[in-house]
Amino acid sequence: MTVDQMIRYLRLNVSIQDPTGAVQDKAYLSMTDEDILLYMNIVLTRNYPHVPSLDYLPTEDVYPVILLCKKELYYALAVKEAPLYDIGADNNNYLKRDQRFTHYMKLIAQVDKEYQDYLEDGGAGGNTLTSFDVLLSDRYATKRNYEKGALPAPLLFVVNVTENSAEVAWKVKLNRFFGYKVYVSTSPIVDLFKFPNHINADAKMVAEIRDVHQTQCRIEGLEPKTKYYVAVSATEMSSLTGYAEQSFETLSVDEEMGG
Repeated sequence: MTVDQMIRYLRLNVSIQDPTGAVQDKAYLSMTDEDILLYMNIVLTRNYPHVPSLDYLPTEDVYPVILLCKKELYYALAVKEAPLYDIGADNNNYLKRDQRFTHYMKLIAQVDKEYQDYLEDGGAGGNTLTSFDVLLSDRYATKRNYEKGALPAPLLFVVNVTENSAEVAWKVKLNRFFGYKVYVSTSPIVDLFKFPNHINADAKMVAEIRDVHQTQCRIEGLEPKTKYYVAVSATEMSSLTGYAEQSFETLSVDEEMGG
């Protein structure tokens, strides 16, 4: 889901009217897409600090981000102008002085329940485990930990490209680190339908890393003006492995020289 689609979904699903549908909250209707995006970014930085921007948000995290953003919006709308001013018109179809606050606080309670249901259903992701199914840290190599664990979800970035090299970096949350591997190829590398090895045979492994903090790699010996694919795998002690892949094109000799 794109960021624009997430904003559109929020606009369609935030409750801003009374039960009869006769009154709508102008404070929300006046919000721009940029205003809503600000709340989404607040949720992202607070709850998913390893994700650099909404454009890189994994699909499985879209739903909880939407829920938490709705909660932020409701809090803002609950205290906006209330309870100091009457926000309605001079007739019976308006929100009374304290109704704005009560309305949005009830919606916040509803979102809280929805979010807790999501967590209890095992949807926390990022290796967050629910209280009724805890994995033991001293038994990471067991079959149970493999079956119950969550796959790592690395985010991969190509940060610099020259005529014969590329620098890549990645971010990933791991329960207990085992290792990273970096691959390069002139054709797509990761094939999740290929079993048991998801890395295509023509891919070259250029780095095998056992330092959890080493999340950068320089790939050298590349050909100018050539499209390459790069992939990183992140593996936990349980042997669960997640993959990320990006493509890039090396510069021509003229581009490298600034011509």
